Parts: sequence; C-alpha cells; structure tokens
Amino acid sequence: EEPSSREASRGEDDLHETLRLALAELNPKAAEILILRHVPGYSDAEIAKLLGPSRGTIAVSLFRSRARLRKAIRTQWGDKS
Repeated sequence: EEPSSREASRGEDDLHETLRLALAELNPKAAEILILRHVPGYSDAEIAKLLGPSRGTIAVSLFRSRARLRKAIRTQWGDKS
C-alpha cells in the first residue's frame, strides 16, 4: 500500500471514530433517528411511522443532531470553511 493510501485510510478511520464518538454523545432516540435517516435512507415520514413521533419532531431532531455532529467534526478537524 502506498503512503498516500495509508494516510487516506488513517484519515478515514479518524473521521469514523470522530463520528462514532459524536453519535455516542447524542440522546439515544436522536441517534436512532439519525441512523435510520442516513443508513437505510428512510424519509422523515417513514421514521415517524416507525417510531411514533410526528414528522415535524423527526425533522427537528435530525436538524439538531446534524448540527451537533458538524460541531464535533469542526472541533476535531478544524473548520475548513
């Protein structure tokens, strides 16, 4: 494996660890909603149907969870924007 490949792989591993730690800091229900939205790709309406809260509650939870993840990534990696 070339050095640049190893460095890219290490950077990816570091990012995954940052995301894992940030997810662990979320409320368990918020983390579940975020994972349902981004892993299998369920819509807000589908998640609401599965878990019970309104679609609006799901949307707010996703907004707040994404903001927390962005903050964690910026804290760990520095704001590049």
